[in-house]
Order: sequence, then C-alpha cells, then structure tokens
Amino acid sequence: MTTTFSRRAALALGIAAVSLAGFPAAADDDYPSSKPITLVVAYAAGGGTDAIARGFAAQFEKELGGRVIVENRPGAAGNMGTDAVAKADPDGYTLLVGNQGPMVVNPHIFEMRHDPVEALDPIAMIADAQLVIVVGPRLPVKTLPEFLEKA
Repeated sequence: MTTTFSRRAALALGIAAVSLAGFPAAADDDYPSSKPITLVVAYAAGGGTDAIARGFAAQFEKELGGRVIVENRPGAAGNMGTDAVAKADPDGYTLLVGNQGPMVVNPHIFEMRHDPVEALDPIAMIADAQLVIVVGPRLPVKTLPEFLEKA
C-alpha cells in the first residue's frame, strides 16, 4: 500500500511529535526508544480509521526514531479501545487514534465508563475526512433539500 501524505497531514505529524514533548515520559532520556508507542485504534483492522493510523504510524516511527505499534481494539462502537487508552498509564506510550464516534457521539447514546473529554487530551488532528450522503439511482433527487422534501 502506498501512502501519500498531504501538507496538512505532515503538519499534523509535526504537531504530534512536538506535543509529545509535554508528556511525563519525555523526561525519560530513552523516550520513545525505551519501549514501543502503541497507537490504539478503536475499530477493526481494514477500516478507514485503521488505514489512517497505519500510515501515520509509519511516518511517526521515522520521525521519533522509536517503534510504533498499531493495536486494534474494536467493540462497543469504539468504546472498548477508547476506554483502554483512558485507563492506560499517562506516560505517552499509549495513544488513541480516535474519531468523532467515541469522543463526541457515544457519550450521548451509551452509558460510558469514562467521560472521554475528561479522560483524554487531544494532541493533534492527523486526518480530515469528508462524509457524504448518497442515494440509489432510482430515487429522483439530486440535492439534500430535494431529499428532505421526499422524506
């Protein structure tokens, strides 16, 4: 798989690397080489978040000079992986590659083990994905207002 990074992604990578300097583990002279960094993906392997995390991990590893592992922890609409990171030691070695699901939507529809806003601190945006609404070709609408009129 060939991964191409935009200037925005490269900037995010740089911000993430600089942001790590504030972690408690940064006081360790061996950071991040004393043990691997784990990027937890709260979804199954092969999905969009996983693909972004794997491309990011490869670049992150080169930038930091330490090992970066992607660990998929799917389940409960992203809550399982998110919860695992919220419970991890705050040492900079376990990071969540998250998205709006567990961070914004899930607290409103599930009973959460933690409040992600309180338990986790965002350090960088590494991707910006567009979402679209599509309909089948037999539905005679071309715009969202036309669709809403039919609903």
